Amino acid sequence: MEAGEMEPINTGVIRSLHESDILLASRPKMPWPDQVLMIEPEFFDVEYVINPHMESMIGSVDKNKAWVEWLALKSQFEKWGLYVHPIKGVKGLPDLVFCANQSFPMWAEDTGASFLMGAMRSPMRRSEVTYLNQVLAHKGYPVHTLFPTSHGNEASQAVENDGTQIEMGDIDLPPLFFEGMGDVQWHPERSLIWAGHGFRTSMPALEALALFTGIPIISLHLQDERLYHLDTCFCMLDEQTVMIYPGAFDEVGLELIHHYFDVVLEIDKRETLYSFACNATAVAGKRILLPSDSPKTARLLASKGFTVVELSTHEFLKSGGSIYCMKMLFWSHHVSL
Repeated sequence: MEAGEMEPINTGVIRSLHESDILLASRPKMPWPDQVLMIEPEFFDVEYVINPHMESMIGSVDKNKAWVEWLALKSQFEKWGLYVHPIKGVKGLPDLVFCANQSFPMWAEDTGASFLMGAMRSPMRRSEVTYLNQVLAHKGYPVHTLFPTSHGNEASQAVENDGTQIEMGDIDLPPLFFEGMGDVQWHPERSLIWAGHGFRTSMPALEALALFTGIPIISLHLQDERLYHLDTCFCMLDEQTVMIYPGAFDEVGLELIHHYFDVVLEIDKRETLYSFACNATAVAGKRILLPSDSPKTARLLASKGFTVVELSTHEFLKSGGSIYCMKMLFWSHHVSL
């Protein structure tokens, strides 16, 4: 270290394997979530373009088909014993149905379940966070935020306008975007967080999250704008198994993934980009909900001992989302190990 150079602060964000000294088996155990929040699709449609999948899709959603797909997903969660909380949508918030994006559910053995609210990069989606905050608080969950309001939505608007930095009086603040479980996920059954950054969630927000939770975060730099959230290219199936699309990550990220998972299932490009195969959802008992039209992925999962149920999400794919995006898995108030 050069003279006068400050020693870097350890924020708890792991960006490469040489920064990591974590043993997965040493991380505290966590229960599988037992609750599901879903937003009814009454007002779902493609009304703007904020990702490549939405291009040429404005006004194309078949509302009746969307309802059928949504109800089939809700029914399957209930068949598997999870409690579903169906929440009314809001007119003017068409992407609210993708309720994995606005918040991050948390659990600790001593304090139970709570939520951390996000800060959406797109101005069109920021009111979704306010609405979900009210819903979760009404259900009796403690709700937290990483940064004050002026450091979230207003600050994010300033970053969009000038590109790199926020000016608030005499204070310069880094861009703080945090798109919930779209980019930030719990390692199955362990108190360890995986995160994607680059297109929606910013690194300064992950540093704030690590400081807030005190939990290590393994961060992966996303490389393909079509795979703008971590949940489009990375799906943890159990403590030892993950499925990924390798083209979404750089060499540093792939090294981290292969270090922490015994089994890394690589999904092909077509099923990743056009079927959203990695936007699947795993629940306890080696059970997987998989977007339909993913035959190679379905066979691969079955060969590894997983029970796979395929569900159509064709209408929701028009907006760049599928099964994982359409739900928020979380914990009941008093769930325990």
